[in-house]
Formats: sequence, C-alpha cells, structure tokens
Amino acid sequence: MKKIICGLCIFTMLFSSFFINTNAANNLKLSDYKNELANIQAKKNQNDTLSANTKAQINQKQKEIANAENEIKDNENKVEEAKIKIKESEENIKKTTEEMNELLRFLQISKGKTTYLDYIASSNTVSDLIKRFAITEQISKYQKEKLEELKNLIEEKKQLQIDLAKRNEELKKQKVVLEQKKDELDKYLDSVVKIGMDYSQQIDAQKKIIAMYESAGCKNNDYIQDCFYNKSGNIISDVGFLRPLVRAKVNQRYRSGHGGIDLGGYGSENSYGKTVYAAAAGLVVTVSPQNKCGGNIIYIQHNINGKKYTTEYAHLSAMYVSVGQMVTSNTPIGAVGGNPSIQTWDKCTSGPHLHFSIANGYWNFTSSSHKENTTPTGNQSISAIKNEKGWSWTSR
Repeated sequence: MKKIICGLCIFTMLFSSFFINTNAANNLKLSDYKNELANIQAKKNQNDTLSANTKAQINQKQKEIANAENEIKDNENKVEEAKIKIKESEENIKKTTEEMNELLRFLQISKGKTTYLDYIASSNTVSDLIKRFAITEQISKYQKEKLEELKNLIEEKKQLQIDLAKRNEELKKQKVVLEQKKDELDKYLDSVVKIGMDYSQQIDAQKKIIAMYESAGCKNNDYIQDCFYNKSGNIISDVGFLRPLVRAKVNQRYRSGHGGIDLGGYGSENSYGKTVYAAAAGLVVTVSPQNKCGGNIIYIQHNINGKKYTTEYAHLSAMYVSVGQMVTSNTPIGAVGGNPSIQTWDKCTSGPHLHFSIANGYWNFTSSSHKENTTPTGNQSISAIKNEKGWSWTSR
C-alpha cells in the first residue's frame, strides 16, 4: 500500500502530558533530561509515601470494620443467650413457686393442718411457736428473694436485648460509613498506584533515553537537537506511514477521552498475537513493560518529510525492539495483546486489540515547561485508517 503521512490521534490521556514539540526539543539540553529524571524520582518518592499512608488507612478501616462485624456477631449471640436466660428464669420462677408451695403443703400435712397459719398457731409451747414462725418466715423470705432475683434477671436480660439491638444498629451504621471510607481510600489508592507505576516506568524510560543520548556523545550542556538529532543516522527519515497491522478492523474510534484508535482482528478473527509493525521508519525511544494502564507500550520517533512525529503502540503481548534501535516500516516491533486474563496487570483493556496513536513532535519525559502544546491532527488521510468503528482493511 502507498505510504501516507499520518496523524491519526494523540496518545492516551494518561501519557498525553509527556509530549514535547520541535521547538521545545531545540531548547533542551542533556542536563534538562537529568533534572527531569530527578523530578520524576522525587514525585515517585512522594507518591510512594502517599501510597503507604493510604494503605495504612485502608488496613485500619478494615480492622475497624472487622471489629464492628465481630461485635455485631457477639451481640447477636448475647441476645440469644439472654433469650435463653429469660426462658430459664421464667421456668425457675414457676419451679420455685411450686417448690415453696410443696414445702408448705408438706409442713401442713405432716402436722395434719390445712393452712399456713394453723401450722404456726398449733404449736404447743412458746419455743415451738418461735421455731415454727422462724421456719415459715425463712421460707417466705427465701421465696420472695428468689422470685425477686429471677424477676430482676428477666428484666435485666430484656433490657440487655434492647441495648444490644440499639448498639448493633449503631455498629451497622458505623460499618457502612467505614466501608464507604474504605472504598474512597481504595479508589484513591488505585489512582495513586497507577500514577506510581507510571512514575516507575517514566524513570526507567528516562534513564534509557539519557543513556542513548550519552552514547551518541551528548554532554550535560549540549543541546539534544544539535548533539543527537542533527547528526546523520540517528533517526531514519521516511515519506509517510503504513498501518501497523496487515489486517484489522477499528474496534474503538478516536474521540475525546480516548486519545487513540483501537484495532482488533479482521472480521471475526482473534487479533491476539498478530504481528505489529512500525508504522514508519524511525527511532525506538521507549519500551515500557507492564504499565497498569496500557500494558506493554512502545514509542517510536519519526521524521516524515522533515516533520517530527511520535507513534504509540499499547496493549502488546510481546515487544521485539529495544531503546535506540532503528526500525523501518517493515520491522516487526511486537505482537497484539490486551487479553485481560493473560496481561492481568493491564487494567485498561477488556479484550485483545492494539491501541495505536500518532502525535506531533518528539515525545519524551520532560518538565511542564517543555511539554508540547499541539492538538491531535485528527486527519485520517495521514494514516489511511478511517476514524470509524467497524471499518476494516486487509493489507497495509
């Protein structure tokens, strides 16, 4: 297929802040890259601290939730125990009353009397009267105390049930609040970890880019444009772009919030493992493995008819190139991935596909003062890939 100048779209929003334009590149020295490396490392350290603090808070909330759940369960057991105690106490009241009545009946019957008072009044002597009175008084007192004790126990257990039910309602509300807070912390941690992982990848990429410039002879005070890009052979020029896959269809079009185009298998075929080619001759500047959002990613810089571009290839299952390698449009650079059951670390994919992007300028990890300000070209004629879901092709 005839090569066509490409400007399909910019990189994903996650990485879009790390482009620089040609003018900015002209003003960058090697020391600027090293300073930015130090800045990224400092941000990562700060991010790691935030992550650790957030994890500690999450663990604390989990403990509090577990404590609340355990207390609720314990209270429920106490309620059941209270119900049993109430039932036992009611049975004991009945039993105690019957025992006292039986004892009195025995005393009455043993003396041939029919009433409680007759038992006392039928004494023959004063001492016998005192003795019988004492016995009946003790029996009556014991019965009264025993019954009062059992009744108090019943009231105590009933109140305990009320108190425990109220406490459990409070605990359940507290548990809901704790779970909401934990969810918020989980979401925050997820974003922090995502940024943190990207920082790690940025540090690795920045180190390799610096090493590439240094191997070309760049010194700290040298401008990168002069010591590297203006030197013959450091980047291969080309006349246009080819599609990165021999055959594919558009699964997801370029749009706001999705700074690239998703390319899947042609027709009903599975795209997983299909060879991904460099879209044009250029210089591999980043080979970034296992990003949390994007998986395995490759960035290639291109000089197309004197204009600078950078292409991105994300969700790769394999990467065949290395930083500093020169490629042509026929160079296999990787294989389509994006299978979440295989690339489990990649949280930004639901199925096999290639996320492909093109941006103006040479992409790099640079400070905010060097970020490029260009917008997506959005011109499908550049890549010959229609920005239309379902559109497909069978040749490059």
